[in-house]
Amino acid sequence: MRRPSRWMTAGSPAVWVLICVPCLAQAPIERRPPSTPPVWPQVAVDVTVTDGNDEPAKAVGASDLLVRMDGAPVDGAMLAPVDAEPESVCIVVDTSGSTYANRQLIKAELTQLIQSLPTEDEVCAIAFSSQPYLDVQIGPAAANHDRLLKWVGFLQASGGTALRDAITLASSQLETARYRSRAIVLISDGGENASRSSERDVRDALLAAGVPTMYALVNRAGQTGAEPGARNRLARLVEMTGGLEFPIRGEQDAQAAVDRMMRVMHGRYRLLFTASGATAAATEHTLQVELKKDLRRQKMNVAAPQIYGVRSGG
Repeated sequence: MRRPSRWMTAGSPAVWVLICVPCLAQAPIERRPPSTPPVWPQVAVDVTVTDGNDEPAKAVGASDLLVRMDGAPVDGAMLAPVDAEPESVCIVVDTSGSTYANRQLIKAELTQLIQSLPTEDEVCAIAFSSQPYLDVQIGPAAANHDRLLKWVGFLQASGGTALRDAITLASSQLETARYRSRAIVLISDGGENASRSSERDVRDALLAAGVPTMYALVNRAGQTGAEPGARNRLARLVEMTGGLEFPIRGEQDAQAAVDRMMRVMHGRYRLLFTASGATAAATEHTLQVELKKDLRRQKMNVAAPQIYGVRSGG
């Protein structure tokens, strides 16, 4: 399998080198049928509720939320912890030239993340610089574990930053994911300067995949600044999916950030309700989920997807 070299240890980080990575070669993985999505007007989305310490909140119920779809209030919603239900996860790592100074820190974050994934999950891995590459096909985390660790060792930095293209590719991999809960874990400095995909393309890809939740480990250490506005656009994208950002400013808080992200991922809730006042002919809907004032006064926060797509046949 040939891969453009990333995080080069010598020479200009803008130089491209092709390397052979035979140890990453893999046979096609048997895929189980995807989990059955709810049939419209039934709606099911994962949401995250955090307390004043930004930790997963316990004992939250639907009565604590205000829910609107397409601007109309939703009645009769249910909220329950997802608990240990497996998740389909796509790891997306930025290996552009701007990440060169943080390459060892990023490898440590990736290794910690891979070691923390529940064996029941399924996972894929994408690395991107001027274009994204699906380096590890989606499959059981237990079966992909060693392959993922080897993949980390081969990553090298070079080229531009095609972040939108990478998110679009990750979304396409999750379209037929096995589990209802789907997530994109992004490790990046937040830059963007090389994508062919537009923001609308990314939105459409996310909708087609059921709007996977994006969790972004954003490396700030040693950065002179991403392309103007790129980090703000990334923040809006993460918010749109109901995800969260975990800023990393150096080695001291990297491990804590990954640990907190994993606790948040495992502490999610599932919101279920029946939509009303909207037609099935519309394939895209807006969603607004808020905590009631008494919980907001306690500095609690809810993160929920702001868009919802009706998939074909449902």
